[in-house]
Amino acid sequence: MSAQPEAALALAPLVQAFRSLHIRFFLEWFRKGDEVSERQWKDVLGVLRVGEGSLDLAYMDRWASGLGITDLLKKALAEAGLPA
Repeated sequence: MSAQPEAALALAPLVQAFRSLHIRFFLEWFRKGDEVSERQWKDVLGVLRVGEGSLDLAYMDRWASGLGITDLLKKALAEAGLPA
């Protein structure tokens, strides 16, 4: 058996965490920038779509609530076609 599949499985939680952080930071920047950056919004949607099925949505909802960006997260999930 190749070591590649095992390495990919071992890295999966790190990739998931990185995607969640990426989304978090872009949503925070989007909010701080008066929600006008189309580029940031498209980046958020892209990361959500790529991470579909591997994102911890409950965790993301908790940090969004604490940061006051739940509305943005829900909007992004809906636009990306993911469950909110």
